[in-house]
Amino acid sequence: MASEGQAFFDVVCTCGRRIGWCGAYADRPACPHCGKRPTQADLDAAEARLDAARARALAGDETGTRWREKRLAIPMTLVDAARRLDLTGIELSRIERGEVEPDAALAAKMEVLYGHDVADVVTD
Repeated sequence: MASEGQAFFDVVCTCGRRIGWCGAYADRPACPHCGKRPTQADLDAAEARLDAARARALAGDETGTRWREKRLAIPMTLVDAARRLDLTGIELSRIERGEVEPDAALAAKMEVLYGHDVADVVTD
């Protein structure tokens, strides 16, 4: 079991076997079946990408929440809004969870659809 502050990772080795461990991604052990392990540089790069994604998710959460609040104020379902924005429900959900930022064109479409000033939800 992962201790507080540690993640549990579960990956599939190139040989097809699953490897699970607690800690950081860069601490990935060698495969107990074939003994392979990615280079430390590859593991460190993957850890950096995970850290960047976590930071984006935390920073974007407030903006995403505000987009969701604007949609619900209309009111409009996620599926209906996504359809009108030419998105999938998953894509709009990722925006509302703060995982991704809409580009300028999509933000403008959302502004028109939701009837609110985009400056209220997009921060510099």
